Amino acid sequence: MAFKPKSTVKMIAKMLYNRFLYRIFSVSFHPVFEKEEGAPNLLALGTHQGVRLPMEGSELPGVLLNSDFLRDASMGVEIGMGKRVIVLDGGNVAFDCARTARRLGAEEIHLACLEARENMTADEEEIEQAQEEGIQIHPAHTFEAILGPDRISGVRFCIVKSFTFDENRRAVIEKEENSEHVIEADTVIFAVAPRFIFCPAWLCGWAIGLTILSPVGFSGMGSLPLQIGAAMLVGVWYVEVFLNLVQKRLVRLFTKHSDSKR
Repeated sequence: MAFKPKSTVKMIAKMLYNRFLYRIFSVSFHPVFEKEEGAPNLLALGTHQGVRLPMEGSELPGVLLNSDFLRDASMGVEIGMGKRVIVLDGGNVAFDCARTARRLGAEEIHLACLEARENMTADEEEIEQAQEEGIQIHPAHTFEAILGPDRISGVRFCIVKSFTFDENRRAVIEKEENSEHVIEADTVIFAVAPRFIFCPAWLCGWAIGLTILSPVGFSGMGSLPLQIGAAMLVGVWYVEVFLNLVQKRLVRLFTKHSDSKR
């Protein structure tokens, strides 16, 4: 198999980036948010929210969002879930929702998505484990409407004949004729890709700078505005200068290694 330096760099960068985010958002911010002397604090930032698709019946009682559902389930909060559940989407989070619903006592669980079985975005292991737990998977299905009128009675679907994207990345869906059908349910969980809430650049720079400076006695650097300014400068330098330099060195290193193997 040919060595691919760019792919290798991307893989390493992804690992470093994930670890770096963990350090940022789980770091002790006691220089600024100290409650008691020497007491660390955890700053946990949620940067996403569930998406409610703009379709008929999406506001009916019994329609849940993935992020709310998983959060409430993990905290033991009453969810109001019924016994027959339909999860809409085919990613890993959708399977998390379906399998969590099973553990909460749902008797019949369906998972439907637009993609064909071979194009589903969830890990194969997730899909296989869900099937072992009795979750019924319906690939290549459109979501036509959530049926009511006062509370969910089911979801109307059509079977997808082809699913592509145009040049503007808009979905182009062709349905099979006379394929409309209804799956009965009393709970629907939207598990489509979350909507991310982006932080301002200055806030990100501040968080990165705090992560770097906190181990070196950062809390003793004068007033709070001075500490914030210093942290932002260090954060910007780290991202724009240091990481860029590391990336270039990695590319040269792996390119040289690849050339020597030929």
